[in-house]
Amino acid sequence: MRQLWSFSGRAGRPEWWVINLVIAAIWGAATAAKPGNYDPNPFAVLILVPVIVAMLWIAIASSVRRLHDRGKTGWWYLVNFIPVVGFIWLFVECGCLRGTIGPNQYGPPVPAQA
Repeated sequence: MRQLWSFSGRAGRPEWWVINLVIAAIWGAATAAKPGNYDPNPFAVLILVPVIVAMLWIAIASSVRRLHDRGKTGWWYLVNFIPVVGFIWLFVECGCLRGTIGPNQYGPPVPAQA
């Protein structure tokens, strides 16, 4: 998790899982805590929008780095936008499959895999 905001380099499965589970937990807690008829005031929106953008950026960056670890370009992330199939593919590709062994065009393996 040395490069949380970066799209370059590689990320192992544990890093990808931790980042995505933490984001899911934050999102789930925030969703569960809000009342059903919640209408945020403008001040809350000023805080919420940057937080949501930051979480989205971190999630996409970790997935791109994970795809790099699998030897794929980050553009493969766009497969995620295919309804149902894209999410399943990204989940299997990033969360279940092993990264390439040894260095690839995106750099050396992450230390946990070395």
